[in-house]
Amino acid sequence: MDGLAGLPPVYAAGGYAGVLKEVLIAAKERSALGLLPLLAERLAAAVAALLLDDPVQPVQLVNVPTLPARAVERGLDHTRELARLAALRLRRLEVDVWPRSLLVVQRRPQDQSGLSRGQRWRNLEGAFRAGGVPTVPVILCDDIVTTGATLAEATRACRAAGAVVLGCVTVAATAKGGPC
Repeated sequence: MDGLAGLPPVYAAGGYAGVLKEVLIAAKERSALGLLPLLAERLAAAVAALLLDDPVQPVQLVNVPTLPARAVERGLDHTRELARLAALRLRRLEVDVWPRSLLVVQRRPQDQSGLSRGQRWRNLEGAFRAGGVPTVPVILCDDIVTTGATLAEATRACRAAGAVVLGCVTVAATAKGGPC
């Protein structure tokens, strides 16, 4: 994706529409956790595309953290699980990637739905911090990119901890996020 200010390259496996949108919503909002391996395959494809352009290895796949209350409600942190499954898939293909839950929520942001682009960016300022120091370059992972605000905040937090952020990957991107 181009045009997301302040972000490294963003790779999305597909558009947030049709069947992919339905599967994401089912996994995220209706506890269809059996769909996570399918979504992780898409995320792994986005990681592979990024690494084709910048073949640095080893790398850590750092998930954008889910709010703790949402993770408890869902029974797991779905972005952490997507990153874990994508890394497992890629390691089977001899790509040296490892999942790492580096980021933590330090300030609970307001729910993003219904917020304008500018409001989303302001809402997430300072929301994350790194809970450690990355030892190898990182790729940030999330399920959906809309405005890029969440990925920008995750990038800021990783860079503040000294991380080299190669890029961001998502399962899907909305049209609001810019061209894929």
